[in-house]
Amino acid sequence: MGAWGTGIYSNDVSEEVRDIYKNLLKDGKTNEEALQETIDECKDYIADSDDENDFWFALADTQSSLGRLHPKVKRRALELIDKGGHIDRWLDAGDQKNIKKRMEVVEKLKEKLTGPQPPEKKIPRRIVFKCPWQIGDVFAYRLESEEAEENGLFGRYLIIQK
Repeated sequence: MGAWGTGIYSNDVSEEVRDIYKNLLKDGKTNEEALQETIDECKDYIADSDDENDFWFALADTQSSLGRLHPKVKRRALELIDKGGHIDRWLDAGDQKNIKKRMEVVEKLKEKLTGPQPPEKKIPRRIVFKCPWQIGDVFAYRLESEEAEENGLFGRYLIIQK
């Protein structure tokens, strides 16, 4: 997975974690269920020392923004911030400019996590369309556009079978 900046969501892992968690909430999962399923789905990130910070920071930031910060997530994110490993990729590259930027970003995250949390935001449920057509159903669509007329198909039917 790649990183293209110092922001919390400036890497593939963080974007994926945020999307997984939010989509689970949109599917009607409770905060606890969405948290557990996100952790289960992202075990490889948690086990990888390079991706672990990105996972917990993204999850903590997303939960906090939605007013759903779980104590376990908050505790783990703050532990990782205090360890300082979140700047390793820039230390390895000798990138002093981005080390400072990353430290500022993570300090803002720490303030957000330790400060007052917003009220829980309502997440609209995802509406899943279910096609009422049965296998074998046949439909006819009459071609009546200008394009159909130009091509000599005006008034003819397009037959669709599921």
